[in-house]
Amino acid sequence: MTATVSVLAYIVARSRAQVGRDRERFSVLSAVAEIADGTRTLEGTVSKLEDLLVPAVGDTCIVDAVRDGEVRRLSVRAAGPAGEGAATMLAARSPGTADDAREPGRPRDLAGRRAGAA
Repeated sequence: MTATVSVLAYIVARSRAQVGRDRERFSVLSAVAEIADGTRTLEGTVSKLEDLLVPAVGDTCIVDAVRDGEVRRLSVRAAGPAGEGAATMLAARSPGTADDAREPGRPRDLAGRRAGAA
């Protein structure tokens, strides 16, 4: 009987922890929805999202935009003592291209053209 109660207590504790994590996730999603409601400029939206996400969700946030199959780096934010240097370094990097999942060694742009193809 004691083992059964212990197992049940363990299951309840894990369930409560999962509910707490789920609440946090939904809270972040709700905040993202409020920020990305279309009332701000693209730059304003990106800045607000970075304020929300760094460092609460992650240490680094890189935002790239895709237009006509081309990728453009909009913003980089990094947290911590070396955050500014890391953000500067990452911002200077090219956002790159999308890779074809069937041929990971052969990069493609987002329009599906092979890199270097005309």
